[in-house]
Amino acid sequence: KSNSEDGTALFEELRYGTYYIKEIKAPKDYELSNKIVKVEINDKGIFVDDTQVEETENTIEFTFENKKIEVPKTGVESKIKLFASAIILSLLGITYIIKRKQNKDK
Repeated sequence: KSNSEDGTALFEELRYGTYYIKEIKAPKDYELSNKIVKVEINDKGIFVDDTQVEETENTIEFTFENKKIEVPKTGVESKIKLFASAIILSLLGITYIIKRKQNKDK
């Protein structure tokens, strides 16, 4: 069973054996983990990736680490800068022309 809200998964009544757990859906805005966790259950205990883990009430916990997705900039910011630069250059050009014309009239 899984809980999509908090990303937890529950496996009940597992028998002795080796299990592989892989994340199949990442949380929103996060990359899917490519990690595969090996869980082995035998008469000696429970092992996660070959390391024995302490169990509490037949429960073990581990976490998949996910990287936050970097959203690329859309270019809106650079368009605004370009537009502002064009306006400034236009104003400078107009000012230059007006000043030049005023100097000729003197």
